[in-house]
Amino acid sequence: MPATLNDGIQTGSLAMAKLDATTLLAGTKAILAGTYPGIRSLLIFRRNTLVYEQYFTTNGAGQVSAVPGREVLQDLRSVTKTVVGTAVLLAHAQGRLRDLDQPIFSFFPEYARYAVDGKAQITVRHLLSMTAGLEWEEDISYLDPANSEYRMNHAPNALEFVLSRPLVAKPGSRFAYCGGCSHLLAEIVRRTTGTPVDQFVARHLFAPLGITRFAWAKGADGLPYGFSGLRLRSRDLGKIGLLLHDRGAWNGARILPASLVAEALAEHVVVTPTSAAGERVGYGYQLWRFAFVEAGRREQLVQLSGNGGQVVYVSDTDDVIVVITAGNFDRTVPKSSFDLYLDHIYPAVRDRR
Repeated sequence: MPATLNDGIQTGSLAMAKLDATTLLAGTKAILAGTYPGIRSLLIFRRNTLVYEQYFTTNGAGQVSAVPGREVLQDLRSVTKTVVGTAVLLAHAQGRLRDLDQPIFSFFPEYARYAVDGKAQITVRHLLSMTAGLEWEEDISYLDPANSEYRMNHAPNALEFVLSRPLVAKPGSRFAYCGGCSHLLAEIVRRTTGTPVDQFVARHLFAPLGITRFAWAKGADGLPYGFSGLRLRSRDLGKIGLLLHDRGAWNGARILPASLVAEALAEHVVVTPTSAAGERVGYGYQLWRFAFVEAGRREQLVQLSGNGGQVVYVSDTDDVIVVITAGNFDRTVPKSSFDLYLDHIYPAVRDRR
């Protein structure tokens, strides 16, 4: 049973949560045996209660780390995007960001010369759903100089690099995974609130959730990246999942309007249409949506995802939130964090009423 700490997280047993301990023990042994390489932490919440918490070494199979693993700030990579998207919703809820359909060039008047060929129609909502329509290549290795995020990071001015990209699709019509969208969102938070996104998040999101420790990588301009760079403890990452699961509430306190969170979790664009096997991939506001069929049952998941195996799964159907962190940065592994979920966590749910 996970330790009860003074962090606002309720803890309980697998039996109480009606999760099969034998199945989860098999999953734990498989992690130790190296079947799922690089796993650093695995946490499972059921009915808003933490019922499984374990930390692992990453330098070989067979060893479980000591308790200090709980205090490690995990490198979340693109899970940062979801936190930035949440900051945008907070700024909107506070009235600082007037309208999600506001054109983005209204925030960047110094780059108005790039608002051509339909780019003036790109809105905040398009950035949130990654449907801005800008030319962007992020489906190749992040170590490849042809990767658009790599190019943005090495550009003299990251904002100008993103805003100057040619338009290749009508805004709102096509999904393209784009760290540049997230970086613009972080800057929009700064320009509408007068506060860099890390400080805004610390005050208006982390403090209400009781998150007291974090780190956030910054660019040469001294501002935090909007597309990556956030580091949190695994339990604190779980709080982000719980907040989304409870539609903006945390332990009875309202942090975000439920309607805004529901909008963020909705599928705004189809990434991969429904297959014959029932699988489907969609995207909300800086987060993924998955549908799949398992044992004849159609399931839907919200996923926060980051390079290397960082994931948070939120399942309304099973009332489960799963946090997995890993160290498989920029490499492909035979069994991923999603495989771990399908192989051992999903089958452990005994009560699906």
